[in-house]
Amino acid sequence: MGKKGVRCLGVAESFRLGGPPKSVFAGVVMRKDLLIDGAALSLATVGGDDATDAVLDLYGQLAREDVGFLMVSGAIVSWFNFVDPERIWRETGRPVIVLTYRASRGLEGVIRSRFGDRWEEKLEAYRRLGPRERVELHTGFRVYVRSAGLSDREVVRALNDFTIQGRYPEPVRVAGLLARAALRLMEGIQRQPPLDRGAGRPPVQSSRSRDGARGPWTTPPPSRDAQGSRPPRAGRCARRPGP
Repeated sequence: MGKKGVRCLGVAESFRLGGPPKSVFAGVVMRKDLLIDGAALSLATVGGDDATDAVLDLYGQLAREDVGFLMVSGAIVSWFNFVDPERIWRETGRPVIVLTYRASRGLEGVIRSRFGDRWEEKLEAYRRLGPRERVELHTGFRVYVRSAGLSDREVVRALNDFTIQGRYPEPVRVAGLLARAALRLMEGIQRQPPLDRGAGRPPVQSSRSRDGARGPWTTPPPSRDAQGSRPPRAGRCARRPGP
């Protein structure tokens, strides 16, 4: 973790209730010196169970063997879609830090009340996340983490290495900006009316061709005066003007 060239894959997502049924996940590869040299996007289902798959998809798209660890913003994202750090560590072989930013008394009651017949499945996924650990950053802010593959000391060092100010480490902060921009683009595309392929074409004008037949021309054919004013073709002598 102490090397200048160590790379972190920062992951964040963005969604809007009442908006598209998919949320956008963004991944940003960032070095310890804050140089960005990779990015990718993936989708998950709002209210679904595929957030972990979306994170794994980002890692697979980038195919970067030089990524040292992953840092994910949020364990419960996209309307109770859970990120499983143990599974990510197991399938990528890379340590994982999952960040949250506020204290909580738990969400079991909320899950029971909002998911109808699915509440038991959702509650089991929530319980598998396990407890969070509180971390005090060098900036004076506090975050809460779940991790896999790192000691507590390594987690604190990694977070401080990538945090300039506030409570958001740079890899997840930049990934969040990218995810929100991609979501706005997706919403804008969905609001657009279907494309009229005939719209915007210039009207077809009818004009006479040189042999007198009528045919489609987008512009009138050149007049004889215009033809006579053209420069002579190569290899031909120009007529000399009369005295």
